[in-house]
Amino acid sequence: MVRQQITPALQRRKEKAGREKVDELLDRAGRLAKKDYTAALALAAQAGLLAEKSGYAAGALRSLLIRAACHSEEANQAEALACAQRALALARALGDGALVSECLHQIGLQFNLAGDYPRSLRCFERMLALGCERGDGEAEGAALCLIGLTRMYRGETRAAEGAYAAALALARKRGLKSLEARACMNLGELLHVGGDRAGAIVQLERSRDLFDRLGEPGWAATARANLGPVYTAAGDYAAARASLLDSLRHFRKARGVRMQGIALINLSEVETLSGRRAAAGRLARRALRIARLNGDRRQEIYALEALGKAEAARGERGPARRHLGAAVKLALATNDREALAQVEKALAALPDSPSAKN
Repeated sequence: MVRQQITPALQRRKEKAGREKVDELLDRAGRLAKKDYTAALALAAQAGLLAEKSGYAAGALRSLLIRAACHSEEANQAEALACAQRALALARALGDGALVSECLHQIGLQFNLAGDYPRSLRCFERMLALGCERGDGEAEGAALCLIGLTRMYRGETRAAEGAYAAALALARKRGLKSLEARACMNLGELLHVGGDRAGAIVQLERSRDLFDRLGEPGWAATARANLGPVYTAAGDYAAARASLLDSLRHFRKARGVRMQGIALINLSEVETLSGRRAAAGRLARRALRIARLNGDRRQEIYALEALGKAEAARGERGPARRHLGAAVKLALATNDREALAQVEKALAALPDSPSAKN
């Protein structure tokens, strides 16, 4: 029996075919990640195994980044962080600045979700420096948006506004429409926090419409989730409910657990104000379970607040005070000044609180 000899040329062809298969799987996973995170995870994991067997470091790195992003959307922060940190080691070994930036993005995001703002800010500032060094406008703008978001959480309103304005100016100068939509969404959130409802609606609706035109359903659903509270604050409960239910439908279909939690919290607020207080409590409890299961401390603060408000509206002052007090403690522990100000306001509004009597 004659065995085929593995020549260098044949070995190179086999390696090329293996890499092409990995790239094909990763391309499919990247497309799937816009609509089904679980299916995308399975494909990316399959590609990662093939890449590791064939010594294809760039393919293994791409697999890890896709998995990190999908784990994050499924609210599995521990796995997301582990994948992103492994990817960072590979990116540094390859000397690829663009991929290092992507890894820092994912790592910083997980620190943000855990309420560790100093560490997340260091990741995003390094990401910004790398983007500037390479002249990569997309990475630079993404970093500015993330820095602005973290500054907003810390209550540093002017710094956040400056970062968002810089991202928006960069996006418009270079024609980066996806970045423009993200910057508009972030700016809309900031305007809402500052009490400018009309300005917030303009920015968030522009963001939603841009994402719709760009075929970015996940980002468009995020914009809809963020629009809900602004419509609620303006007293348009029908528009708020419609926007939030649209968002919730998308993230249920895509298995985006983290964003489902946000939509549930915002929907709970609508139902409390609409008089459907039992439904509001159920929605808030579902969001609280999601947040606690996945260690999302910021989401836990807002779920506790939503639950406390629903209980207060039903006249359950004791449970309301306990849940709002727990939210205050968690906001203090994570130094989340934006959340702290909002929850303290809700606590002070309870009928038996000293400030409510004055």
